[in-house]
Amino acid sequence: MKVAKVSLLFVVTCLWLNFFSQYIVVSRLSFVLCAILSILICCYFFKDEKVSFNRVKAWYLAIPIFIPLFWQVLKVVYLEDGKIFVWNANNLGDMPYHIGLASYLQHSKFWPSNYIFPLESLKYPFAVDYLHTLLQNFISYLWVYPLLSFLGLFLSAFIALQMGGVGFLYLLFCNASWSLLSQDQLSWKNFLLAVFIPQRGYILALPIGLLLTDRLWKYMQDKLNFTTKDIIFYGILLGSLAWIHLHSFVFFLGFSVLVSLYRCQKNTVYYLIVAGILGAPFLLQSTDYLQKASSLQFLFIWDKSGGQNTANYLFQNLGFLLLLPICLPWIKKRSIQTWLLFASAMFAFFLVCILSVWPWDNIKILLWAYVAFIFGFYQTITNKILRFLFVMLFSLPGLYAIWTYTFQDNKKQVIFSIDEVERYKDWFDESKKKETYIALPTYNHPIFYYGASAVMGYDGHLWSHGVKYTKLKDELSTLPRMSAEELLAFSVRNKAKYLIYSSLERSGWGQILALDSFEKVYTNKDLVIYRMY
Repeated sequence: MKVAKVSLLFVVTCLWLNFFSQYIVVSRLSFVLCAILSILICCYFFKDEKVSFNRVKAWYLAIPIFIPLFWQVLKVVYLEDGKIFVWNANNLGDMPYHIGLASYLQHSKFWPSNYIFPLESLKYPFAVDYLHTLLQNFISYLWVYPLLSFLGLFLSAFIALQMGGVGFLYLLFCNASWSLLSQDQLSWKNFLLAVFIPQRGYILALPIGLLLTDRLWKYMQDKLNFTTKDIIFYGILLGSLAWIHLHSFVFFLGFSVLVSLYRCQKNTVYYLIVAGILGAPFLLQSTDYLQKASSLQFLFIWDKSGGQNTANYLFQNLGFLLLLPICLPWIKKRSIQTWLLFASAMFAFFLVCILSVWPWDNIKILLWAYVAFIFGFYQTITNKILRFLFVMLFSLPGLYAIWTYTFQDNKKQVIFSIDEVERYKDWFDESKKKETYIALPTYNHPIFYYGASAVMGYDGHLWSHGVKYTKLKDELSTLPRMSAEELLAFSVRNKAKYLIYSSLERSGWGQILALDSFEKVYTNKDLVIYRMY
């Protein structure tokens, strides 16, 4: 595990050091110095740990997984025929948001505002986007996204192979019920189809979560207590998860508490304290100091539509996974039995406790409960033939779905046109990027490419982030009918000095008569920018 530990500690340490240093000196030299310091810290932490590849020898058996994974990573975002594409349709809305956020973080101050709703602070975990920002100082963002995706893929696969061999790797990436072969409208998806490629936070959350799972397992099963280095290392990883992927942080914080209560060792309390010190600031800020509970809701069953039969819904989505907890009484080792019970309890709890506005988002927690359970259960199967049959039972449908989905024709989607983006190039100097603009709310407006803020962005993103935007949306819908005085008042109230009027706004809003009262400050083809005050 040394290779994975060093890599992740380097990334996380470099992230934290640069995060704080950017407010002292923002330069490439700062990044390089932080990287060197991160390497020295990593060398100190793991100088005595041996490198082991004992369970990676049969990695070639996982080639059927690696081929579609590598293809999706390579095509996560790419340039072709003057357009920027995503291959995975699930990235259509998310990728422009992350490109915009990474560009916005280059010039924003701490704590950053929400660039698609700048009157509020950013409540979305932005550590990975900040990492994109750092790397964009050296290479094009079109290479940063595949590079980080490949890093997350490689580390996740390597750790999974070390934890449970090729069988566990298949169970991790290809888990799916057999209903997936006959229908694709299922709530439950495996890591690849659901979260690993589309969700940028999972790029780092997955390898970190696997390391935490492995360490908690050893603590509970092998009674391998936390050393001082473990407290610092795993505490930093868990605390960083809040900034990287909040759902993963919530799961591992809860699961760590359960495991700690089982062993009752004070060292794990220190590990949780370190994690809490690092993770609490983002958790508190993102929930308005625990006052904002609009996203928390309780449903009878996660993501089940009204009228659906509960038993059919669960079996279609989870398949034979539902039957595994029945085997718990026959597992002789108490520590394994308790581990599986904890994982089952976490899974059951988050089937009804929904942490986001969009119920489906809870899969980001449920998948971790699945990983903890399936990893523990897989360890109880010692017969090689039974292990093979077990892996086939849970991974064949997912493997088939990954291949057919990845190489399906006409999958790619345009997110930006270079021609449209270039029209803004002469306008956006460093000062103009820091301004707020009135523009048509859409997920891929060209101003986001440059990291500029809009009074309101895509309502789908705002809704899923729990932002109350309906009043502002209603105001924007009346913008074409506003008088010059009303439009000026709206601009001042939302601190928007400029209004964008391009083909997007013409098709979305039509003619805005009041614009004749304002000064045109920039024109390029069909693009006109007005100064509002």
